[in-house]
Amino acid sequence: MTKRIYKVLSLIILMMFAYKVDAQFFTLFTELGLKGSVGATYLQNENIQNDNKVTEIPNSLYYTYGGKVSLSYIGAMPDYTIFGIHGEYLYGQFSKEYTAIRYSSADEYSKMINYKINTINILFRYTNARYRFYLEAGPQFTSFVTVTETNSISSPLFYTNDSNFNLSTSYVPFKSIVLGIGFHYKFISAGFRVCNSMESIMNTGMHPISDGFYNDLVTNPHYNEYYFKDAATSLLSLEFTLDLNIPFFSIGKASCGNRSYSFFRPVNEQYYWGRGW
Repeated sequence: MTKRIYKVLSLIILMMFAYKVDAQFFTLFTELGLKGSVGATYLQNENIQNDNKVTEIPNSLYYTYGGKVSLSYIGAMPDYTIFGIHGEYLYGQFSKEYTAIRYSSADEYSKMINYKINTINILFRYTNARYRFYLEAGPQFTSFVTVTETNSISSPLFYTNDSNFNLSTSYVPFKSIVLGIGFHYKFISAGFRVCNSMESIMNTGMHPISDGFYNDLVTNPHYNEYYFKDAATSLLSLEFTLDLNIPFFSIGKASCGNRSYSFFRPVNEQYYWGRGW
């Protein structure tokens, strides 16, 4: 799947920069920027959803922040059309809370799991500077920095009581698909983004509720009633995003026919800024 994504993106890049290069004008430019997002995440696991002794608490805030770099092309096309490849590095945090009741002992407790992650996005973006909107799509690559949990009761069975146990080892790097739409004007882009994992984010046999206590088959044998089969854990996020973009270097063929380059100011800047600048 990943190889196919790379092939499609490579084809898009070739088409993007080969299209009408000998036209009346064209501009190739890079941007540097800051990126942030805020939203909600949803951990989806069939076994947990079927377990009537486990309740998922509404999701907490999810946020990311980091930097980006982009390479974009403006050709002799109508409506101030810009095609670009955007690379983003983002650090993020979110949490997930559950309440669980063990069948054997009727012990009820709450669990808070805190996630810190790194993400790398490689996105193809279409921007219309005249009508001030953009569309984006591409792969996202996520790895876990740390995963910690806090439980409301105490038991020697909890994994967190073992100083040699790292909860993040239960989670694995994973790939997601990103789709987004938004508003673009001058230096600012603001939009809405959906990210959905294409594979399980946890090791085989592990679930977010697995903590050494709830999934202990000696003291809580009912665990196998719902967890005897392995079910993938997927991550879905819904985010509002904000970009601050700074044109860094630009090279192109101006509308007068001369080739030119510029720092911090795009060649053919009227097509970069859009109408009304």
